[in-house]
Amino acid sequence: MKSDTRKRVVVIGNGMTSQKFIEKMRELDKGQKFKITTFCEEPRAAYNRMRLTEYFSNRDLNDLSLCGQYQDNGKGTWFDENDVEIHVGDKAITIDKSAKIVESALGKRQAFDIAVLATGSVPFVPPTKGQDKPGVFVYRTIEDLESMIAYQKQHNIKKAAVIGGGLLGLEAAKALYDLNLEAHIVEYAPILMGRQIDSAGYKILKKKIEDIGIKIHTNARVSNFFGEDGVKGIELTIDGVPDILEVGMVIISAGIRPRDELARGVVDVHEKGGILVDNFLQTSDPNIYAIGECVVVGGNIFGLVAPCYQMAEVLATNLNSEIQGKSFSVDFLTAMSTKLKLLGCEVASFGDYMDNKAGVLSIISDDPFAQTYKKLVFSADGLYLKGGILVGDANEFGKLLGIVSSGKPLQCLPSELMNGGAVGAGKAGTSVLDMDDDFQVCSCNTITKGQILDAIKVQDLQTVASVKSCTKAGTGCGGCMPDVEKIFKYAMEKKGVQISKGLCEHFNFSRQELYDIVRIA
Repeated sequence: MKSDTRKRVVVIGNGMTSQKFIEKMRELDKGQKFKITTFCEEPRAAYNRMRLTEYFSNRDLNDLSLCGQYQDNGKGTWFDENDVEIHVGDKAITIDKSAKIVESALGKRQAFDIAVLATGSVPFVPPTKGQDKPGVFVYRTIEDLESMIAYQKQHNIKKAAVIGGGLLGLEAAKALYDLNLEAHIVEYAPILMGRQIDSAGYKILKKKIEDIGIKIHTNARVSNFFGEDGVKGIELTIDGVPDILEVGMVIISAGIRPRDELARGVVDVHEKGGILVDNFLQTSDPNIYAIGECVVVGGNIFGLVAPCYQMAEVLATNLNSEIQGKSFSVDFLTAMSTKLKLLGCEVASFGDYMDNKAGVLSIISDDPFAQTYKKLVFSADGLYLKGGILVGDANEFGKLLGIVSSGKPLQCLPSELMNGGAVGAGKAGTSVLDMDDDFQVCSCNTITKGQILDAIKVQDLQTVASVKSCTKAGTGCGGCMPDVEKIFKYAMEKKGVQISKGLCEHFNFSRQELYDIVRIA
């Protein structure tokens, strides 16, 4: 029997970043130099955590899967199809760096040539009296959601609260809303989503959240979760005034902490937490690398998908090269940009949206009737878009982020861009269809308009789903999907597909909208 001479790569963890790394390894490993094994602690392989709240509406695990249909053992079909060995429901517990062996909780001992730590993060739980009571949850995994659902049904919970008003906190509040609970958001800061929007934008967001019945408590300090057999309420102060909030369930969503416990004693770890790596994602051991939310690189921890995906691609590229030529140097202003639909309200921020500094000027549109807020920040000479905030209507997010990312000077006046762009040669354009082919549509996966068009043409893609599967555009945060759909429908027209009633129904697009696409083209 012929021995397997391939290098063994062991990936510890199988979340979104790990799966991206493994997929990129398989894509680049043309000479089949690597044998890949991954340990997955959860009872099912990689799924999209950014879309967790959708589980409440459809309860379809396969809809969240990043690795094909789940089998009975929780393994996605992708692994067998791509010759990747995965151990589902088996946590890696030790690394012997001298012997180069990873050992798992179920007794599996796996030798490695290269180990990649992709252990992710855990929710940060501030030390609070009563935090261990039944009815207090964190919001991170499918199991967390299922536990919440079961607890709510078992105890007939009517009211619940989320501690934390950031991105994850509002996602958790959406989960409570979907359970038909009276939901409260408790936030230490004076506004929700303070890292993404400003006070003016928050007014729009606050009204939209309160309009659907969710109650907001800011400037709040929690001191105790009280109750006998389970949590019955929260003791807190609001603007320094003591108060009590009676709820039967609490979700703590106050940020994340890197999971670095496996790395401690094996490689260098930051004193405040997180695995230390260099710009090539290498740890203090030359055979061990780390990627994703578990790492500290350049003094920073990254909790959004775009920079974590960049790490995965950088490492896969270097391992498949003769030298480590590609380094991880994140563009913070692009990577930390985000677009989400939170509790029925679209919210987006991109680039450097702070306008309280020298050398920049901003234009603001604050419409209380349409309940929309838009702020665009420009260089003082008006030649460059630096960043912005969109609340209530974020349809322009993809276009505006692409303009910021390109670093190119504007071909229209700032006021024209503020009003949706100007049509015509060399102008900023009103939609993604007017942008150059190098325009970045998907910031999570760094996919351009030209790459999407090429994939549709070369591989004869016939559905939006096939575009997502082939290019990976839209499979991260999902914020680019409106632009992906526009490009797809435009490409169908360019291929000569006739505009018929059946076609409009198939693409869920009106005939007038299709005619508009033809006119723009």
